[in-house]
Amino acid sequence: MGYGASLMLGWTALLIWAYQKPMERKVVAALTVLVIWGLIITEIAAVLTGHIVAWRMMPTWFLQAILLVLFAGGFHYSKIRQWHGRLA
Repeated sequence: MGYGASLMLGWTALLIWAYQKPMERKVVAALTVLVIWGLIITEIAAVLTGHIVAWRMMPTWFLQAILLVLFAGGFHYSKIRQWHGRLA
């Protein structure tokens, strides 16, 4: 738990730092997507090995899916905006 808490504190500080200049530091959003996918894979492995039942993971997976959409969208924001501008 201590290792996890330390890593999450560091990642939170990194996200705050990236928030200051989001376009210049958008790679942090892509890295965060990798972290979320790593958590999801670990949780799926825990379910498959019987350490936890799948229904207990459903709320977590739901929140992680939302975070994946937000962080991936944040990373691709400028491209999405340019694409949307061409449609208008």
